[in-house]
Amino acid sequence: MSDLLQTIGINIRRYRTGRKMTQARLAEEAGVATTFITQIESAKEIPSLRTISRVADALQVEPYELLIPENISTSHHDCECVQIIEKRIRQELVDRVIAALED
Repeated sequence: MSDLLQTIGINIRRYRTGRKMTQARLAEEAGVATTFITQIESAKEIPSLRTISRVADALQVEPYELLIPENISTSHHDCECVQIIEKRIRQELVDRVIAALED
């Protein structure tokens, strides 16, 4: 499992439970299946950008907040956060290309 997928899952769970939402309620508000939320939170499924956006809207957070590791402060260096996100997305893409080439 990639670090990015784990981060997304951890953040969704953290924001969801912080708002006292069930997975079923979040799924309903985001327009996805409850099982899909479960799989995302477990880092077993890769959510599309559209899904990340819908989930973020349902959680009342910005989509980028789901991509930032919990130990990074978003309030003190937004530029640093963007750089971290870009680096993680680039690495995820490289990993996918390598995996595709190995198949």
